[in-house]
Amino acid sequence: MKIIITNYDRNRKIQAIKAIRSVTNMSLKDSKDLIDSVASGLAQTIEPVLCSLADARAFLDVGCVVYKIENDEIQIAIKTAMNAALKNNRLDILKVLIQASEMSN
Repeated sequence: MKIIITNYDRNRKIQAIKAIRSVTNMSLKDSKDLIDSVASGLAQTIEPVLCSLADARAFLDVGCVVYKIENDEIQIAIKTAMNAALKNNRLDILKVLIQASEMSN
């Protein structure tokens, strides 16, 4: 299972960073970078081998908006977004989606 963080309570940024560190064992810098990228509008994935429903609850408890998603659902969503990016000539977005597709396999 993958957990995708799409938003968080800006008043609880430190708690969100701590939740990421406790679940993933990421460094402080990497956890902060992940939260900062969520703040800038990029959804972030927490890898499946590291997450459980209890971990998702830890994120919810500190105000993160999270989604549980299975690998096949990720591929469908990425392909749909890739088609939209191509249709709108958004090669910058397409590049990010290709990287996301490679990471989700």
